[in-house]
Amino acid sequence: MPNADFNIIQDPERLARLRGLCLLDTPNEPAFDRLTRLTKRILNVPTVLISLVDADRQFFKSQIGFAEPWASARGTPMRYSFCQHVVASADKLIIDNAPENELVCDNPSISELNIMAYAGIPLTTSDGYTVGAMCVIDVEIRHWTNDEIAILEDLAASVMTEIELRDELNIRAKIDLEIAASYTEQERLVNQLTLLRRVEHELSDSLSINDVLMMALDIAVRFTRADNAVIALLDGEALVVTASMGSYTVGERFDMTRGVTGRAVRLNTPQFIPDVTLDPDYHDDVSATKAIMVIPLDYRDRVIGAISLESSTSNRFSREDFNSMSDCGGRHLRD
Repeated sequence: MPNADFNIIQDPERLARLRGLCLLDTPNEPAFDRLTRLTKRILNVPTVLISLVDADRQFFKSQIGFAEPWASARGTPMRYSFCQHVVASADKLIIDNAPENELVCDNPSISELNIMAYAGIPLTTSDGYTVGAMCVIDVEIRHWTNDEIAILEDLAASVMTEIELRDELNIRAKIDLEIAASYTEQERLVNQLTLLRRVEHELSDSLSINDVLMMALDIAVRFTRADNAVIALLDGEALVVTASMGSYTVGERFDMTRGVTGRAVRLNTPQFIPDVTLDPDYHDDVSATKAIMVIPLDYRDRVIGAISLESSTSNRFSREDFNSMSDCGGRHLRD
């Protein structure tokens, strides 16, 4: 029987737990290599493996004495694996004479790699997922004693301690990143509120349109980190660039009847386009633009123009950016 229970080996929850340990295809680590060397010396075996059993292969987190080319590859295809049976049963597997053992007698490792005896202990997480095995291999038929099996079980427990320690560190690191991201977002929201209050304060002191527009452009750049930020004011049927950061030139004129900016002004409705290739009205005024937001500017209950924010990265702007800028452009530019 060359392969263990397919359903157990490829169980999605088991594979997710295995891959969540972040050990597959990682470099050698001294802590695991020390345990394989120690096992080799204590049990007097030629080969020791710490094998993690994936969906269709086994990966050696640590190994000593395994045959080439698999030693350098740090793993084998599943057909060579004895450890798959340990994972399938979630129990130790003790084989004194592999060629005569009905479970593995047709495994190509016997003829190609000269595996004659095997003892494997499951590596099982504290939440019950068997992710691999720690095993010892001999090239001669060998009777494994109870003491040797007990020693191997203790050493496998040490391997699991190392694995779960790393898992705990990974979980803590992820939590720390989430906390840091939360703090960053909270800080960003505080900054937004501070800037909005600054606008309100300035408007309480002065109703100069130029002051208001320069304040709006400053807020737009700070909020969104846009590559291009433009204020364009209505002049008849045209929009004229009056302030710009990026690729546009002050004084440029655009037809109000075309493009996303023209649509925003005509409809007096903010436009949020995370991917310009999906918008039929978008005109390629700047070839690098991939995302755009346009906020109509209301002043004394009439549309006087728009703030256009462009990014060279699709989906760069968030809904929170859009809502905040809409708030600035609409509510705060009305006296």
